[in-house]
Amino acid sequence: KDALDMSNSDKSMLEDERQNLLELKSQEIEVLQREFESKTAEKTSLQTQVRDKDDEVSKLRTSNELMAKTIEDCGVLMQQKSTENERLMQHLESMKESFDTIQEQLNEKELKIAQLEASLESLKIAQLE
Repeated sequence: KDALDMSNSDKSMLEDERQNLLELKSQEIEVLQREFESKTAEKTSLQTQVRDKDDEVSKLRTSNELMAKTIEDCGVLMQQKSTENERLMQHLESMKESFDTIQEQLNEKELKIAQLEASLESLKIAQLE
């Protein structure tokens, strides 16, 4: 009977040990489950951050493309203005040459008028004498 009781006692001890192991395993599973949930949340957060950064990069690329187009347009406009300025400078130079020619002709005519007035004055003096 002692052997049988010992056996029951051993069985009881084994059962207690089994229950303790089950409880430990259950606690390990809970810890692992919480870690898994934490890692899943972290992964979701990182995926959101990556999406946000991708959106930022996309916006920056679009902005850079717009700036590049604007710079290109400014370059074309500057070239057009430069060409227009050159044309205006040539026109201005031409007008200056015309003005200089007219000024020379005016000076010649004023000299001629002064000569004619002097001649007229001489004739008047001669006529009076």
